Amino acid sequence: WDVAPSEFQTPCITLLGRRGGSSLAAATLNALARMARGIRF
Repeated sequence: WDVAPSEFQTPCITLLGRRGGSSLAAATLNALARMARGIRF
């Protein structure tokens, strides 16, 4: 969070609070999938 600007941190925290843990897990899986694609290709 230190790298991201404060204007970006607040909306993300709000969205995570509204949607809940399930979407947070989905976002994490999507990020991991993108990282895996970047390594493979």
